[in-house]
Amino acid sequence: MKKTLILLLTFLPLILFGQNLKCCETKKEVESYLSGKWKEKNTESNTVYEYWFEDEKGHLTLIEIAQNGDELIELEVQPFVEIHKSAKGFELEIIYLYGSVAYEIKHLDSDKMIILTEEGETEYHKIE
Repeated sequence: MKKTLILLLTFLPLILFGQNLKCCETKKEVESYLSGKWKEKNTESNTVYEYWFEDEKGHLTLIEIAQNGDELIELEVQPFVEIHKSAKGFELEIIYLYGSVAYEIKHLDSDKMIILTEEGETEYHKIE
């Protein structure tokens, strides 16, 4: 009995630690936090990523911003977005005409999003 309790107390924190996403328990919560305009932190890129959901379908619009702050153009390719529950939390799948790519959402709240890419962590801040 003591061994079982010790094992349980040892592995339970590790299991809970493995679930990276801190904020959300449902897809609706992820959609709610994700909806809006995001800009990558610490980059000189003028691209803004706008996520929006309608009738349980996710959309992503890429917008280029001019130096004076005006929105210039929406890029022609407007991929779809799907949210998937995973063992570690949630994944963000971006679906293009030619294929798709999925990223683990490490952190998501009303102001900040961190996703894990092949290159490592990418942090975004909500601007609207």
